[in-house]
Amino acid sequence: MNRVYTQEELDFVRDNAVTLTDSRLTDAFNDQFGKAVSFSAMRKLRQRLGVVKKHGRPAKKADA
Repeated sequence: MNRVYTQEELDFVRDNAVTLTDSRLTDAFNDQFGKAVSFSAMRKLRQRLGVVKKHGRPAKKADA
């Protein structure tokens, strides 16, 4: 079943997808809006909105 998202929910995903992992984004979204959106549904929504994440693990910080 396809869900219908409000503009506020779509803006939330666009604004937070860059800084949060998909897992944390899903948790934050569900807490913020009181919904039960799955991890895979959130990932597909992010991809459908055109928000691209970097591939791979983050680089380790070098000791100075």
